[in-house]
Amino acid sequence: MVLEEAVIEGRKTFANIIKYIKMTASSNFGNVFSVLIVSVFLPFLPMMPIQLLTQNLLYDISQVSIPWDDVDKDFLKQPRKWDAGGAAPFTETATAENRLLATQRIATFSADPNK
Repeated sequence: MVLEEAVIEGRKTFANIIKYIKMTASSNFGNVFSVLIVSVFLPFLPMMPIQLLTQNLLYDISQVSIPWDDVDKDFLKQPRKWDAGGAAPFTETATAENRLLATQRIATFSADPNK
């Protein structure tokens, strides 16, 4: 039935949008965290705005495959509502990874080749 297929496709689209939002929020949180921490200690901007925009563009290109990602069958069984709080636990989990990456970025930014 056409209507049933359309509903399933809509649920898949919604699930993939949620994936994209969670991944992007996690990445952006890591970038902001790194830049804020390093900005306190360095007399210059650790990353120029164009560098952050380029990094986000490359990250978005890597997420082009999300529309073809399989969605869990249990997720498709019933309608879902947008839950903004659902991104928070994912971001907290990813924060541990972001802390490690932030430590690496801080070390990289702190290494001044002009010393």
